[in-house]
Amino acid sequence: MPEGFIPYYIAAGLALCLFGWVLYWVGLRLLGAALGAIAALALAWTIFQHVEAATYAPPILIVAGIAGGLLGLVMITNMHYFFFFITGAMLGLVLATAFESSYPGWFGRNIDTPLRIVAFHGGASLAVGLLVVFFHRVIVILVTAITGAFLVAMGVPPEYAAWLFLPLLIGSVLLQLGILRAVGGPGKAAPEEEKEAS
Repeated sequence: MPEGFIPYYIAAGLALCLFGWVLYWVGLRLLGAALGAIAALALAWTIFQHVEAATYAPPILIVAGIAGGLLGLVMITNMHYFFFFITGAMLGLVLATAFESSYPGWFGRNIDTPLRIVAFHGGASLAVGLLVVFFHRVIVILVTAITGAFLVAMGVPPEYAAWLFLPLLIGSVLLQLGILRAVGGPGKAAPEEEKEAS
């Protein structure tokens, strides 16, 4: 490797640029399944320590691990929507507060009762929260593309990083959006998610 190049930065950055959404989608589900299986196995093993059923331990542990993995998969899939909604709702509240501070005259004339103030801030939080959930795939793509392009830029000499960052970022976003369009748009659940929701 020529001097100034850091291969593991470049490899990690390219992986995020090319497969950011896929890595997130697979990694999230693997994490949920693993945590659910570990928790179920730990619970079953703890029960076996206090119950005389050692003969049935292996098959029951296998069933517990599979059931826990499936439960963890479902739970983490739904929790990540909740995470995106809460993040968006907080952003909406910040934007509403910033608007109130930036336009106090308009706000004082039109949002002049406690009920209207609560409705304004609550409505902004709800609207932005739902918007972030709707576009959560695009947000993940942007974050992984920016992170990946930045890692690649850190892994090459400075004279290459300056002109490599932006084309790599744009190319990554376009590529991942193409993959996203192939599996379903930002408002359409992928087939796997439709099966989980049913």
